[in-house]
Amino acid sequence: MSSIIFIPIIHDDQLFGWLTFDQLGEEFDCTKDQLQLLEQVGKRLGLFLSRKGEKVENSSELHLTEREAMILSLLAEGYDNKKIGSLLFLSEHTVRDYVSSLMTKLKAKNRTQVVASAFRLGLLK
Repeated sequence: MSSIIFIPIIHDDQLFGWLTFDQLGEEFDCTKDQLQLLEQVGKRLGLFLSRKGEKVENSSELHLTEREAMILSLLAEGYDNKKIGSLLFLSEHTVRDYVSSLMTKLKAKNRTQVVASAFRLGLLK
């Protein structure tokens, strides 16, 4: 079994899975320190996965209208104004106005910063 290494992904005695390194019959040339490092990687991944289900707190008092939230979601999916307008039965110009409003509220210089700020603030998942 010196050609396969299993690294458990764990946190607080909960097993999330494992990493498998397979040399297909060839021996691994690993030091004890390298194996300990891989073990730490498994523990860090377990810590990350244990936090995955936690709710992100919205730390700002920012309020988005239902329409702004819909447009923000579609922006995050990569749609342009024309496509968003057709999906929501709005004119391209109306969508542009909503995007401008989002940029102002999120203090963003462009559409990409709107989406990035929204993720940071917990407005998008």
